[in-house]
Amino acid sequence: MTRETRRFLVGLGAIAAVGLVIRVAFLFIMHHPYYPVGDALLYHSGANSLVDGKGFVLAFFLENGQQAQGASNPPLYVLWLAIPSMLGFRSPLVHQLWSCVLGLGTVALLGVLGRQLAGYRAGLIAAALAAIGPNVFYWDTVILSETMSLFVATLVVLLCYRYWRAPDTRGLLLVGLSCGAAALSRAELVLLVPFVLVPLALGSCTIDFAARLRRLVVAGLMAALVVAPWITYNVTRFDKPVFLSNGLGVTLAATQCDDAYYGEFTGLWSIRCGLRVQRTFPKGYDESERDAGYREAALDYLGDHLGRAPVVVLSRWGRSLGLYRPIHSVEFDHFPEGRDWPIAIGGLISFWVLGALSVYGAVLLRRRKVPVYPLVALPAIAMIAIGIAFSSSRYRSTAEPALAILAAVAIDAFIRRRRGESDPDPADLDDRNETAAGAATS
Repeated sequence: MTRETRRFLVGLGAIAAVGLVIRVAFLFIMHHPYYPVGDALLYHSGANSLVDGKGFVLAFFLENGQQAQGASNPPLYVLWLAIPSMLGFRSPLVHQLWSCVLGLGTVALLGVLGRQLAGYRAGLIAAALAAIGPNVFYWDTVILSETMSLFVATLVVLLCYRYWRAPDTRGLLLVGLSCGAAALSRAELVLLVPFVLVPLALGSCTIDFAARLRRLVVAGLMAALVVAPWITYNVTRFDKPVFLSNGLGVTLAATQCDDAYYGEFTGLWSIRCGLRVQRTFPKGYDESERDAGYREAALDYLGDHLGRAPVVVLSRWGRSLGLYRPIHSVEFDHFPEGRDWPIAIGGLISFWVLGALSVYGAVLLRRRKVPVYPLVALPAIAMIAIGIAFSSSRYRSTAEPALAILAAVAIDAFIRRRRGESDPDPADLDDRNETAAGAATS
């Protein structure tokens, strides 16, 4: 192990320790005792119910006196929470602290990825931005799946760049495996397959096109193999087909309506819209049937208001970027979305700052002949999800790993110029990165 690698690992450990202190302090100050509601209750209760042998069930609905089968969200985060539940530690506090552990994994991965792309200082900066960033650490304290999706999305990007440096079949299989895992954390992350896996496999110049295509097929099958058990399980327990999740319908019903298409809430959501549709369902509908009913009502409304839809989509994107009615969006983020005021305000400011730095960081990487599409894919997926659903800091969180890395590249470049240092040559970082990456992922 080189001296620089030791310095990097010590620095990364110190940053992770600071990140843990921030998360635990925020947790106890702002969210203890914590009484999960909404999706947080689904994850917390779902993990405990899974350990009790009930399978994946809903906390909100009963069928014949039993919790109803549920697939509102993909299962990976529930499986993570089930680990302490299986050992008898089932309280919300334990699930919060266990989520903080996962959050520190994201900090570590971002540090390794930043070092791989721009040197050890950029890696430490990226890790620090994730350790103290309100748009990252908040999710680790409230039992929401964003803490898992941030971790897995970062892992996908890290493995993409390792394959780009040393393209081999095993490396691409790991990318496919991680893409499948990402789809099991948030359904929209299945888009990592066309946005990242496909161009990564086909863009390699070290082998002929037929070999690249074979690698892509095998890696795609690996991603499908990861999600296949979940899809198979869902097919056996619902009346209508369910794949990764069936939570889209209720989201569309709450966003394809007059409340979310006109007036001050344009681009957001309204619970009244979903309730109006729900009241039309016959008694005894399972979750898949409710999802189908919600989607049918939403698509009917969309078909009648196609001319208004582009305005609504632009409003969703503008709100998420803080460019359209930012004060109102922050207020909505606080209530009814549930973000604490410091997080709602600080998160928007942080997003603006990191977003501006990220544009410059992306330009720098392109000048250094480093592909940026694995990073750009994350905010692109976030914007697609927001355009389909509604403006939400939860959907925007998918972009945070990319913002942290690209902003770190920009900050490192400013420091280099101030000190008269030359820009790093990515080819010169390969050997030094192998030791750090191996140590951090072991």
